[in-house]
Amino acid sequence: MDRRSKIFDLEMLEKYSRNGSIFAQRLLEAKTRFLRALQILTNAIIVDDDRDAHFITELSVSVRIEHIVVQMSEHLRDEAKRAVDRVLARCNSKRSELDEDARVCYGILHMNSLESTVEFLTVCTRMYPKSSFFLELRGSLYSFLAKYEQGLVDINTALQLVPNDAKLLYSRAAMLRLCEHVDPNETVAAYNTFLKYAPIDYRKIPEAYYSIASCYFLNSAVEHNVELAEKYYEKGIEAEKHQLPLFLPYGSNHKLMLSQIFHTKSKTSDISVIETETNTQKPKSRLTDPRRIDIIQSHRKCIAEARNITSSMNYLTRTVKPRLHQNSPASLIGLKAITLREMNPMKDHVYQGYVLSVTIFEQSPTVEPSVWLPVEDDNGDLERLFIYNIPPSEGRQLITDTYTYGTKMSILNP
Repeated sequence: MDRRSKIFDLEMLEKYSRNGSIFAQRLLEAKTRFLRALQILTNAIIVDDDRDAHFITELSVSVRIEHIVVQMSEHLRDEAKRAVDRVLARCNSKRSELDEDARVCYGILHMNSLESTVEFLTVCTRMYPKSSFFLELRGSLYSFLAKYEQGLVDINTALQLVPNDAKLLYSRAAMLRLCEHVDPNETVAAYNTFLKYAPIDYRKIPEAYYSIASCYFLNSAVEHNVELAEKYYEKGIEAEKHQLPLFLPYGSNHKLMLSQIFHTKSKTSDISVIETETNTQKPKSRLTDPRRIDIIQSHRKCIAEARNITSSMNYLTRTVKPRLHQNSPASLIGLKAITLREMNPMKDHVYQGYVLSVTIFEQSPTVEPSVWLPVEDDNGDLERLFIYNIPPSEGRQLITDTYTYGTKMSILNP
């Protein structure tokens, strides 16, 4: 059984609910209603019209509580879609509780069809302007379409209907982070508002701390921004201790990036305290290296600029031929390892007979005229790597599937 099929185990949710977990209680209620919906859907004894209506009632309740519990096979999903279509046809676009519930189910079951579902939800928001669900879902789909400003409008409108809702508050903070020209301090404030109202075990709390840490790290205008980033990174690690087992190990791109920056050992919720002699002096962070900070911030700036390039715009490229040429060694046998600090950055030189082992630190924002990759060697030193002469038709797939975060590379005769 894979991790996703075990993720919402009823026995585990019941156990944590009894122990006072608010989020486990929500998941348990949503999962119970979802299972009830599936039982109705697969019960051939019930008359079709009644079965469809009862199924939609239960499924819509589950979706409104926590839609992440809605997991079913492709066969059942198709059957559910047909049931929803039948009910929508019966309702004939006339406002009713059943019609609204059917539209809730339709939105979730067709989430992967982004454009068409956004159009469908737009009709829903006009029919049911007091429903926060349709606004929330459309806002999320706008985010998937990279239409963050439009998504933010929907989330803000939904919050007027349901103030202090944790899911909406988190979505608002995430949207602000992705919007252009938004003050990072406003984004941090939005995450802190979410943290104020979310249950301690809510699944997005660690991610909120990691996102705040990223905001501070990238905002050099804030005094002591690096120290603040490290502080909130540690808060995220601490918050993981309150997570339900089904969300561990905790997955977060921000956490991965920050852990690479800080080189801090990840803490787990079951760490046993061992009494040892401790050096009370704070270990020196690699972030004191201004070169490392400059490379990361410069690369992030390039990513942001690349996002602003519209389809009607093109890069103006210019390259300079290298003074020296690298040739592949005749044999890999006998190659000696070398690190960045052993190479003289002030001198053009090919280190024949050596191999430089690096790990990709972050994805390239572009493929033309080269792939840009910040890479880290075995000492934790960071440098830029440029790969030229990649056919444009292949470049996008390479940076998506091959030259990805965490990929290890060996550079021969660097």
